[in-house]
Amino acid sequence: MTRTLEQIQPDLAAAHRAHQATVEARSAAKALADNLRARARAGDTSVTAAALAEAEHAAEFAELPIGAKHQAVEALEAEAMVARTEAWADQVSATIPALRTEVEGTLAEIGECLDKLVQTWRIHANAVQMAACEVGSIVRGDVSPRVARNIHGVVVDGRLLSVVRVHEQLAALTDNCHKRLFAGSPKAQR
Repeated sequence: MTRTLEQIQPDLAAAHRAHQATVEARSAAKALADNLRARARAGDTSVTAAALAEAEHAAEFAELPIGAKHQAVEALEAEAMVARTEAWADQVSATIPALRTEVEGTLAEIGECLDKLVQTWRIHANAVQMAACEVGSIVRGDVSPRVARNIHGVVVDGRLLSVVRVHEQLAALTDNCHKRLFAGSPKAQR
């Protein structure tokens, strides 16, 4: 079972510290050996061959665990990457399907609204058509200032009886929606 990132982070921090301490110990040992070698070259008689050999061997020995310490850091970083990826996948799995459901629900609501638009428009169009047909058969357009017939159609209370032009308005709404979907990032896909 994969450990969580929170469980791995203390071990990773400790591995980084151990690696850094090993690198620093090697640097100090190398600096001491370099210093003794430079002093010996300069003729410092207090530097013995044994001290220089011991310092050089100590520097070489200090180098040995660095690879293992680095591998320990890499292994923990790889484990942390797995944990980070797993946590990310958990978050995506918990979030994206819910957001998708919300979008699909909104599309269903739009479908219901479009069905309602069709129904209400048909009722409206039938009412306009019937009202226009009634002028001349049931009522007259020349007996009241509220009702008139002209070359454009029937006028009631100063308003021309006409069917709402839904196609243009619906096209404008969908065009605007498409423009907003395709603007910015991420782009909506067709």
